[in-house]
Amino acid sequence: MSEANDSPYGWQRSDMVGRRVLVVEDDDMLRALLEDALAQLGYVVAATATRVEKAVEVAASSDFDCAILDVDLDGYSVSFVADTLVARGMPFLFATGHGQAGLPEHHRDRPLLQKPFRIESLGRILEQVLAARVTRLQRLPSGVIGHAEHQ
Repeated sequence: MSEANDSPYGWQRSDMVGRRVLVVEDDDMLRALLEDALAQLGYVVAATATRVEKAVEVAASSDFDCAILDVDLDGYSVSFVADTLVARGMPFLFATGHGQAGLPEHHRDRPLLQKPFRIESLGRILEQVLAARVTRLQRLPSGVIGHAEHQ
């Protein structure tokens, strides 16, 4: 795998640049900050959602490489969104200011981006999440990869 690119964040792997991210965040300012940070890191925002219903719909049918989920959308848990992503085999991370205890109980093993976040932390977590997916796909028998990517 290739190493750092021209990004000011030398640890960023160039094979992560251009990856598509679903952003699920109800706070307009935080969503804009996430979108800007993702662009600075070389990622593409594939879609955004601010409500659970829309987030489940997008998570079930849109084309993206990973997702960032705010734990609480206007008072509602994103647990159904996370469940949808798990069913599709899509990697994701949670973003919250409440720490691990704020995560849905059956998803507490998922990566966590603590709010407020630093762009470097976002980049590292995304790299780990996406690298784990690549590793998982490489372990699948040939012919299964296409199916696993589109579940």
